[in-house]
Amino acid sequence: MRFNFLALLSGALLPLAFAPLALWPLAIIAPLIWLFILDLSITQQKKKQALIQAWFFGLGFYGVGVSWVYVSIHVYGYTPAPLAAMLAFFFAAGLALVSVLHIWFYYHFNFHRFYILSFPASWVIFEWFRSWFLSGFPWLYSGYAFIDSPLASLANIGGVYSLSFISVLFSSLLFFIFKTFMNARKTGTLDKKETLKISTCVLVIAFVLALAQINARQSWTHINENAFLQFELIQGNISQHDKWLPQNQRLILSTYGAMINQVFEKYEHLETQQQVVIVLPEAAMPALQSEIQGFFNHLDNKSKSNNISLISGIFFDKDGKAFYSEQIYNSIIAVGMGKGLYHKQRLVPFGEYVPLEDFIRGALPFFDLPFSSFTRGTKNQQGLESFGFNIAPFICYEILYPNLVYQQGKDADVLLTISNDAWFGNSSGPAQHFQMARMRALELGKFLVRTTNTGTTAVVNHKGQVVSKLPVFESAILSETVYITKGKTPFSYWGNLPILVFSALIFFVLIILFFQERFFKQKQ
Repeated sequence: MRFNFLALLSGALLPLAFAPLALWPLAIIAPLIWLFILDLSITQQKKKQALIQAWFFGLGFYGVGVSWVYVSIHVYGYTPAPLAAMLAFFFAAGLALVSVLHIWFYYHFNFHRFYILSFPASWVIFEWFRSWFLSGFPWLYSGYAFIDSPLASLANIGGVYSLSFISVLFSSLLFFIFKTFMNARKTGTLDKKETLKISTCVLVIAFVLALAQINARQSWTHINENAFLQFELIQGNISQHDKWLPQNQRLILSTYGAMINQVFEKYEHLETQQQVVIVLPEAAMPALQSEIQGFFNHLDNKSKSNNISLISGIFFDKDGKAFYSEQIYNSIIAVGMGKGLYHKQRLVPFGEYVPLEDFIRGALPFFDLPFSSFTRGTKNQQGLESFGFNIAPFICYEILYPNLVYQQGKDADVLLTISNDAWFGNSSGPAQHFQMARMRALELGKFLVRTTNTGTTAVVNHKGQVVSKLPVFESAILSETVYITKGKTPFSYWGNLPILVFSALIFFVLIILFFQERFFKQKQ
């Protein structure tokens, strides 16, 4: 029982490595503690106990890491607190089954015999598994915790999965060192062979840290000072409670209209021609595009007359039939001196579509949120364009899908993400979301522009560093010059493929070895 509690505790420690606390060493310490607990269960041949502990580890990790889901369900989904707490628990408990599956493979196929490589490899495989299974939940991969650590620079070589692999590799190496010393303490001796193994572990850790420092001094992409856009990012700070009330629609439109006019007036009398791009957040206008077509036509014409590009989140009804439309998209549109329309591909379950809709619609207010039945955008859509520059657009948590951003962003000039993090309230969700979004800029070596309703609205440079940002829960405009970069990071050429292939090879070689050993035992 006490080991179940320790597993729960080690899982609960891991989310503290991420924003807002950002105690990144815990991303190494928590898996290290987890390895000690697993080792005891495996040594005692308690397979069932190990699987139970895996579930507690996952429950601790997701229970703390995605606790913001309670805010979305209760505060903005209007579900009674006890029921919202229960749904949040079941959400975390369900995700914890991924940890159980991980440890089933780890135990059943004797991965523990080669844990130094098998533990980080299987960890990465199951992070990747989470990116697509049941539409995917790419939240809180271990590698994200290292965005502000000495290991950060390695992301532009191998991406976030490589940082996950390295962090858990460090945990495995430290576990081997501790275990070797503990065994030596029992026997009273530490022979040359064991000393050599410990020294090798220390050298591997030192080598990876040195490689990270060397790579940090290597500029794979460079700022082109002659190629830039002036971004004006509008953070409306519209309350989620007020946003969808019909009587507030005109007020919200006038609020955004006034903030856009501020930007127009700012550049109206400047002698030097600027390439200005105004960006509004996800679903900025609380209406379908066809309902406010006149308002958008006005913005389009005024933007063109002021030589400005305007990009906004919008709900797009393809056939123009408003709420009678068969296809409604969560989209980004560019007007004025910009062009392009992008429909969101990765929809949020229950927020943007309802699984088993015919059965659960009407059961809870949370299942009947406004605009919770979107059509999924197609793959390989064209990005947006402003003043001849290509902008790769991503809506909400699309920015967290490493492969999606790699495919759409590797040849773009700027990465753009818009979101409405008001759904998270004042929880850890917005800080986590922003931290993870920064990784995409570092991987591809490009500037990232992020506009949200309540925060964090920010500009991130090609090294994943925050250039500027607005305070959360304030209505304001962030003005920042965004440069186009020259060159490509190694990640831009191969994406996540090398680390995933390497991890998969370790994974399947160990499975083959397991069956090979079983075959020879049966023949004897």
